[in-house]
Amino acid sequence: MKTMHLSNEQQTVNDIHDILKAYYKIALKRFTDNVVLQVVERHILGPNGPVRAFSPDMVNDLDEAELMEIAGESFSTVSTRNDLVAQRERYEKALGFAKQAGI
Repeated sequence: MKTMHLSNEQQTVNDIHDILKAYYKIALKRFTDNVVLQVVERHILGPNGPVRAFSPDMVNDLDEAELMEIAGESFSTVSTRNDLVAQRERYEKALGFAKQAGI
């Protein structure tokens, strides 16, 4: 392996380059955090933001179809739940019979 001898000046340049590269990584992350924080605070949580618009009064004004569109479950989920409830009821009934028979 060959070693490379650098002058003091070149070594200093390399050290400063490494320091600036490390500082740039940290500064870029901090800058990104600041931008995200300002967007959230000013636009999303601000006085005219969507969080303020979503209120109990707004939800009370929605009709049944709009509520189902926003927070409703899909047909397959409802169907699966109904099947599982019916199955559980059959199992509970069978368990009751087994307890009466002393099993």
